[in-house]
Amino acid sequence: MRSHATAGGGAGSARVVAFEPLAVEGLDDTLISLEREEHLAGDALDKLPEGSGWLMIQFGGDTKDDVEAKAKALIDEVNAAGGS
Repeated sequence: MRSHATAGGGAGSARVVAFEPLAVEGLDDTLISLEREEHLAGDALDKLPEGSGWLMIQFGGDTKDDVEAKAKALIDEVNAAGGS
């Protein structure tokens, strides 16, 4: 089972790595603009929060609940640290 969490691009990499993600990908507004122009991501881009940089984090686990718990734990950690 896999899930994705999106956090503001300012999330510290050491904080993210501590949660043992399967993959981490940084996106900036230039890349997103190109994807929009080429129609590469469909409606997914409309779901991004406002900003000019995003960090996409992919988690794995045995069940959807396991994966969602990992994503929520990271989001809670980032929010507790003031969003960065």
